[in-house]
Amino acid sequence: MPPNVRPIGAACPLCALRRIAQAVRLWVTFASAHSRLTPAYLRKKARDVRRFSATLTASGSSPLGVLSVPSKLVGVLRHQDKLAALKKALSASSDPFSIRLDLRVEMEARRSQPRLVVRHGGDPIGEVQPRHVPWLLPLVGHGLTVHVLDVTGGGTRTLGLNVAFGHVAESLRLAEAEEEAERHETKQQDSGRGGWPLAA
Repeated sequence: MPPNVRPIGAACPLCALRRIAQAVRLWVTFASAHSRLTPAYLRKKARDVRRFSATLTASGSSPLGVLSVPSKLVGVLRHQDKLAALKKALSASSDPFSIRLDLRVEMEARRSQPRLVVRHGGDPIGEVQPRHVPWLLPLVGHGLTVHVLDVTGGGTRTLGLNVAFGHVAESLRLAEAEEEAERHETKQQDSGRGGWPLAA
């Protein structure tokens, strides 16, 4: 970045906070419509998301976009060796978000909804909590990113993995635009079929 150009967040902290607040409202509306998260949970989570995103933009523009959502993965007990390696890599890195993870949609016949499996280097290391899958699923493939936030535990305690879903606001807007385009196309198709006589 040129020396005379300041990051947006640093130049106008109030502007950054307003963008975050607007993005949080957009996320709450989207998550409410696409999942079974309760209003009480969403209110609490919204406060956490707003605080977390504001912390990232305090010294400049966030590496994770306007809005990022922290979360804890499940299903990590089988991947303790991989989490131990991640913990070591994280402690050796100067960039807290340098370790980026892959998010894969996996289907199972015995499950009513897909699983969102988080992988690193091609290997599974955990899964997204089932309650978050419905609102995250439409964002996959629209710029959503996943980063290691913290590897918890150690010693005699089981290792856990906290992640941050980045660029949520940007991918959410793309997903909503795609949904709107699909609704418009369906409406046009229905309208076109309405003009044809029924077959005898």
